[in-house]
Amino acid sequence: MVDTFTKYTKLYPIRKATSEMAVRKIDDFIKDIGMPPKVLSDRGTQFTSHRWREALEERGIQTILTSIRYPQANMVERVNRELARLFRTLLKPEEHGKWYAQFENIEAIINESYHDTTEDTPHEALWGRRPKR
Repeated sequence: MVDTFTKYTKLYPIRKATSEMAVRKIDDFIKDIGMPPKVLSDRGTQFTSHRWREALEERGIQTILTSIRYPQANMVERVNRELARLFRTLLKPEEHGKWYAQFENIEAIINESYHDTTEDTPHEALWGRRPKR
């Protein structure tokens, strides 16, 4: 999940992308980051399901779907490309089955990297301070 304003990225590993899993992860996001007023998602079945829409409506979150012919509008697609690059860079070919070992490290790399758009790191843009390490 990516906060559009700050570019802060929160990664949640999942086994299967279902609407129930998406609802659990949006609840995790709310606990970790806070309540988003809107959620922009692609048109995957987990995001077009009645369960997903109902859950967001109960939480007071507006749902927005990207255009069918313009998936580039979804910022998560760019993050996914960056994730693939980082996993390839940080893991040896024989370690790809242990990707989860780099999970927190990759999230930190993304959130502690400077963005020209915000003129800050996502972590500092969201929390107003440098990360504690």
